[in-house]
Amino acid sequence: MEPFYIGISGVAGSGKDTFFSYLQKIFNNKKIKRYSFGDELKKEVSPWTLEHYGIDSLTQNRKDKEIIRPFLVFHASTKRNQTRGRYWIEKTEEEIEKSLQLGKEFYPDIICLTDVRYNFYEDDEVAWIKRKKGIIVYVSRVLEDGSVLEAKNDEEKKHDPLVKGHADYIVKVSEKQTEEDIHDEMISNVNLFLDWLKNKWKM
Repeated sequence: MEPFYIGISGVAGSGKDTFFSYLQKIFNNKKIKRYSFGDELKKEVSPWTLEHYGIDSLTQNRKDKEIIRPFLVFHASTKRNQTRGRYWIEKTEEEIEKSLQLGKEFYPDIICLTDVRYNFYEDDEVAWIKRKKGIIVYVSRVLEDGSVLEAKNDEEKKHDPLVKGHADYIVKVSEKQTEEDIHDEMISNVNLFLDWLKNKWKM
């Protein structure tokens, strides 16, 4: 049986990885594995950024990540444009295939892509997931003043609406002040999503 694909989208800072982490906790009766197009980008350029900037692209340091972000966006976009959106998809597919070849005990029931950002080319990230009969979940962060967190750069501003318009499910995450509030809201969001998933997709 082929894994079920879930693509998580939303602008930077919306809470895509947080949503996945709670999804992983609650979906404890199934094996769910995270993949990321951005991970493949960072792995590819890590030696170069270390040599030329003294910064490992795999760093978790926010300040360092902001310094090299323009380069990461440029390299990612260039490879996408050269291959009509296929380059990072194929890199990620290679990683998925490695997992599937490890044996049945490692074979995931659900494959989750936590950074779906593009739906521009004919066989882009959204189309790829849909072709696998998967779904797109869009995470939208609602700020304290009631506005929605917006895209931070021109690349996001251009492509985010193209992805959001094809989302199968939208999660609204509000600004919370305490970890307890964040936890309670995310538990509620994930449970609502799973109810929808079970009813619509017979999971």
